[in-house]
Amino acid sequence: MAKQAKRRRTGKPAAGIAALRARVAALEVRAKAVKKAEAARRESETRYRMLAEQSSLGIVIHKGFVIRYANPALATLFGYDSPEELIGVDLRSALAPSDRSRVAEYCAARLQGEPAPPRYRCQAIHKDGTRLWVEVTASRVSWGGEAAVLGTVTDITERKRSEELTRGQTRLLKMVARGGPLPPVLEALTRMIEEHSDGMLASILLLDPDGVHLRHGAAPSLPASYTQAIDGLRIGPDVGSCGSAAYLGEPVVVSKIDTDIRWVPFRDLALSHGLRACWSTPIKSSDDRVLGTLALYYRDVREPGLWELRLIDVATQIAGIAIQRHGAEATLRDSEERYRLVFDRNLAGVFRSTRAGRVLDCNAAFARLLGHPSPEAVLAVNAREFYVDGADRERMLARLRPGETVSNHEMQWRRTDGSVVSVLLNIQEVGHGASACLEGVVIDITDRKRFENTEREAAALRSVAHLANATAHEINNPLAVIVGRLTMLDQRESGPSEREWVTKALTEAKRIQQIVHRMYEITRLEYMP
Repeated sequence: MAKQAKRRRTGKPAAGIAALRARVAALEVRAKAVKKAEAARRESETRYRMLAEQSSLGIVIHKGFVIRYANPALATLFGYDSPEELIGVDLRSALAPSDRSRVAEYCAARLQGEPAPPRYRCQAIHKDGTRLWVEVTASRVSWGGEAAVLGTVTDITERKRSEELTRGQTRLLKMVARGGPLPPVLEALTRMIEEHSDGMLASILLLDPDGVHLRHGAAPSLPASYTQAIDGLRIGPDVGSCGSAAYLGEPVVVSKIDTDIRWVPFRDLALSHGLRACWSTPIKSSDDRVLGTLALYYRDVREPGLWELRLIDVATQIAGIAIQRHGAEATLRDSEERYRLVFDRNLAGVFRSTRAGRVLDCNAAFARLLGHPSPEAVLAVNAREFYVDGADRERMLARLRPGETVSNHEMQWRRTDGSVVSVLLNIQEVGHGASACLEGVVIDITDRKRFENTEREAAALRSVAHLANATAHEINNPLAVIVGRLTMLDQRESGPSEREWVTKALTEAKRIQQIVHRMYEITRLEYMP
């Protein structure tokens, strides 16, 4: 018993020592783990700092918007020499006023653990005052044991500019596609490119139909007195920026108006309006004809950068499309007006109908030929009813081919009073598919047919027609040479008396040429078989 008690007494210290040793061993293991974790943390921080320092993205950590850390890329983005200049700066001062409250709401929500956009775009302010578009990716982190915000900042100014420029292009091309007046399109175009370059004053001048003068197109930001002064500018190799660009057909960049020899005649005018630089680029058509010029003015000495060159390229292309379309529409309107005038006032009958015989349109002469009181009355009648012999119409239709004309087709038509008229028909099929229709010109040759009693008289008439036609042709060739030579003399510098003589001679020669041409046309249409 005594020995057992002694063993129990002597076992207590041994157990305590063992426990102590185990605890010390555990502490040593824990210390090693902590030391290892600390080393890993320091290594991780070192790697993170190295990555952050070398990153091309701007990285910032702020608490309550006060910057605690910034990497070199962020300093460069905002125009500072080193990251240290940003430490302690209120980040809100680097945001555009219009975006400050929105970004502040995001940060407050993020720090309180509430939902907030992890990525957003806003405008920032460069050290020199210019604005940048940035994309920010933000998250909540711990900094010095306190909640903070980690943000990566990407400069998307060029991307944003490109997106806005693309939207502007789309908007303007829609305006062009809708048609309408040219001035509003050109003004919208100049305003659009002005929005993409600080201090730019854009102007578009249009080349006059005479090919030697430039006329005002659009210049919403230039002084009216200046645009009025250059309206009607005569182009030439040394006529400012626009006159030279239009004459040479290539861009003319003048970065200093006050020293450029091409601006000598207009230097005082430009400088008095505060204009110091002017870059002009010709606006060209799809076949490389000069249509006008695009000029970009600045109130300081400046040369174009890559962005400005892109703006010029976009603007000249849109302007070229708009000007060409406007010209085509004007030509089409004039053509339609002339066609309508010829259609309505033509002494010959003119009509349009379908192959099935439905009359789509006709002039008053056509209605009179058939004995109807008005063109509207003809529209109610099918063209098949015009023919004395329906087979005549079928033979004529059989001869028709798309794009070809059936000329001088003689047939007999019946008037509303039952009388018969002989007509000479020239007809062609235009259009395709459902839009196809027949267009024809009809001449009443009843009187002529009455007098064709004998083959001899008809042959005599044809001989006269052949002779007149040949005579007109023979006269026309040397006459064309005479008119050409007189035209050259008329355009040459000469004295008043000589110019008066040449002008009078040219007028008379052209009058003779018109008479010969009419003789040729009359004999060809009326008498040639």
